[in-house]
Amino acid sequence: PVESALLENCRREMDVPIPSREIDLAIFVIRKLLEHASPLEFILLKRERALVQQEIKWLAVGDTPARAARFASQLFPSVDEALFLRCFKALFQHGVSLRGVRPGLALARAFRNYRIRTGIMPAWIRGIRFLKRILNRLRRRPSDKSLSHGGAVVAIIGADATGKSTVSAALREMLSRHLRVVSSHAGLPPASPLTFIPRTLLPLARRLVPTLRTTQLQEKVLGDCGTDSPPLGGVALWTFTFRSLMVAYDRARLLQRLVSLAASGAIVVVDRYPTDIFGAMDSTQLDPTALQLKPGSLLFRLAAIENAMYRAMPAADVVVRLHVPVETAIRRNQERQKTGKEDESYVRRRHAQAERTYHARGTVISISTEGNLSETLHNTLAAVWRAL
Repeated sequence: PVESALLENCRREMDVPIPSREIDLAIFVIRKLLEHASPLEFILLKRERALVQQEIKWLAVGDTPARAARFASQLFPSVDEALFLRCFKALFQHGVSLRGVRPGLALARAFRNYRIRTGIMPAWIRGIRFLKRILNRLRRRPSDKSLSHGGAVVAIIGADATGKSTVSAALREMLSRHLRVVSSHAGLPPASPLTFIPRTLLPLARRLVPTLRTTQLQEKVLGDCGTDSPPLGGVALWTFTFRSLMVAYDRARLLQRLVSLAASGAIVVVDRYPTDIFGAMDSTQLDPTALQLKPGSLLFRLAAIENAMYRAMPAADVVVRLHVPVETAIRRNQERQKTGKEDESYVRRRHAQAERTYHARGTVISISTEGNLSETLHNTLAAVWRAL
């Protein structure tokens, strides 16, 4: 029961309210000596010994220890001033050491009425947490912490050259300092066992038959080829249909896994995110009307299956929509150091596709990336954190 005491006795430094020094010292000594009473917590505390020494030396000025002892005994009647001062001296003189174990155990006994869990449960929970930290270190995962209400799926969307990859990487790096973060790319979903072989053969097919390249087929489907003839037919139509089905299946499979990770407490940062709007980026591609499919035909039914897959895909909890004027995107694309760089018409088409994207569910945040990178990252992180 320390909240009121901490919040009602504050001083200001550089206009920031912080607890009065004696209250800060009393709570700090109690916390650190209680950690001495647990072998596992003591092991973890040893890693912070330099910080602990700096903190207690900064707090223990003048008669602050005596005032802290009086405050501790008033707030916790089971802790007399002599016990508190013994704990303080052990921490102040020896830092994090075995000399603090005995006063730490005495302090733990004095606090037994404040225990939330009794019996072997505290030791069991500490052991589980300790093992998790070891596993996270072995898996090179910085943290397994999660928000109290669970995780979330954060989608980063936008046209080409708006900075999606840069913002996604920075957001992942900043959030992972404090929370369990998983990253993924829904624009390029990994192949599943069902689609692995045909997707492996696609690059070879594109080299052998350049007219079957996905970008060229999409231009015809979206009506960007400048002709009034039927957009696709024959082998090209069947190729485009099966490839669209494979992408939809792999995306649905990926999003299912990502939503499960978010439900387990992770923050999932996804570069690009699909919708069920025909003509938008990363969206359904088989529109029966645009493809002039005959109702009841096999191709019509396959298009309906693909459309249904996109409608069933889970929505992101937070959608960060990055945008810049198309001329800025073209200039950035020209400045990229990249082999096989896309031409201006491609960037314009992708920009138009991004403009069609609409997310009806979840929190949508619009961020302009026309400014400098640090400003963009600051605005994005602040907006995402507020939404979380």
